[in-house]
This record gives sequence, structure tokens and C-alpha cells, in this order.
Amino acid sequence: METNERKGHLHLHTGASDGLITPQDVLNAKLGFVAVTDHDTLDAIVRFKQLEKQGIEVIPGIELSARHMGKNIHMLVYYPEYKPEFVKALYAFSRKRVERGIRTAEKLNSLGFRISIDEMTRGNIVTKGTIANALFSYPENTALLEKAGIKCKTAFIKTYLDDNGPAAVELPGIEVSELFRMVDGVKVLAHPGHNLTMGGHDALVRDLKENYGLWGIEVWTRRHDYGQEEHYYGLAKKLGLYPIMTNDVHTVSDIAQNMAPYGMVEAIKRQKML
Repeated sequence: METNERKGHLHLHTGASDGLITPQDVLNAKLGFVAVTDHDTLDAIVRFKQLEKQGIEVIPGIELSARHMGKNIHMLVYYPEYKPEFVKALYAFSRKRVERGIRTAEKLNSLGFRISIDEMTRGNIVTKGTIANALFSYPENTALLEKAGIKCKTAFIKTYLDDNGPAAVELPGIEVSELFRMVDGVKVLAHPGHNLTMGGHDALVRDLKENYGLWGIEVWTRRHDYGQEEHYYGLAKKLGLYPIMTNDVHTVSDIAQNMAPYGMVEAIKRQKML
């Protein structure tokens, strides 16, 4: 496959956080490249690097839970370069995720759902996705979910776990000013339409660009509707940010859409060299 014809994904989650993607899934999909960007962990990168023996380029990365100007945001960092205290900070944050998960499970139990804390905390990272996976594994929850009109895990998270949901428990991210003291790399704001108010928090994005080295912004992603794509593409042009295409891949069904062209990898590499 010619380099300029290669396509792949720049935002992919594995079992190290809340995804289900395996190296074999990447091989089966015949992707030209993948960026491994698990939530707040680097654990899967070495395992996926084995794909390079099969000609698949693997870009090391991480999706950081951050906080800036009073808002929780997610920040992708490609080719992260970090200090030893960064690993300690990730471990401490993972403990906070477990605590959030336990409090969430208690709320869900009080609402009549069955959920096992042991099952929910079995993996490396406890996310809203792993909480949903644990709850959906029990057939006893089907009736309650159907009564609420919920047919999928995404709808469950949005209804019950996101802001103002009946089982929501806030998990403030690490302040950007602290994070970027410990880690550097090519920084991209992930799915801003999912975390920020379109138009209402554009000043936050500008501040990240001007004061914290933000290089790019996710524009085309399954987490954005058409209006959000238009808005954030315009904001990218206005602020001089590189617009990224991803599909925030968690499952095999996410792979088919929003594949990025290899030119985006080349742009990331150019920025990395600066």
C-alpha cells in the first residue's frame, strides 16, 4: 500500500482502558496505522507496537482527563514525553477513578440496577464505559433499561452517568497547568463538542492554543453532529489549529467510519520534530 493511500485511526481504545480493540482487530481491518490513545494509561502501547512487524504503523499516545478554566476536557497527546512523576500522577488518578466507580455503583444499586463492583474494577482503568459494560452484563437490568427507553451503552451513559444524571459522580481531571508540566508531545483537544458548549467555551480553546501548546483539535468524529463539525472546523481555521479526523474507536463496529488519511500522521510527525 502506498504511503499516501494508507488510512487508519488516530484515536483508539483497547482493553487497557474502556475499549475492546485488540491487535488482531487492527490486522483484520487492514489498517495502515493506529494511534493507541487509552484513557490515562500507556499500558497497551508495547503490545500494539508488535503490529509494526506486520507493516502497520503504531503511534504512541494517551487520552488525558484534564481540567481547564473550570471545565473537564479530554486531551490527546501523541508521542508523549514525560517525567517520572507523570506515571505517579496517572496511578493516583486511576485510584480516583476506582473511587468514582464505587460511588456510581452505589447510586445505580439504589436505583434498582444490579452491578458488581468487583467486575467493574477488574480492568486497569475504571471509566464510564467499563461501568456500562458491567451493568449491561446482567440480564436482570434489561427491564429497567427498556423502561427508560435505553437500548445501548452510549444512551445509558448519557442518561445516567453524564452531568446531572441520577448516578452521575463528578471526576475532575488534572489541571492542564499541572499536566503539561509533567508531559509534552503533540497535543490535540478531543471531541470538544462532547465536553464543551459550542461557541460558549471557544475562549478556553484559544487559551490552550496560546498558553499551553495546543496544536490540533478533533473536528470530524462520531461524537460530533454536523453543526459541531462545522463550528470546530471554523474555529480550527480561526485559531490556526490542525483539524483532526477520528472516530474515537472503542469497538470493531467503530472502525469503518472516519478513517484518517496518512497525511494527518505526517502532519503530527512534522509537529513532533519542531
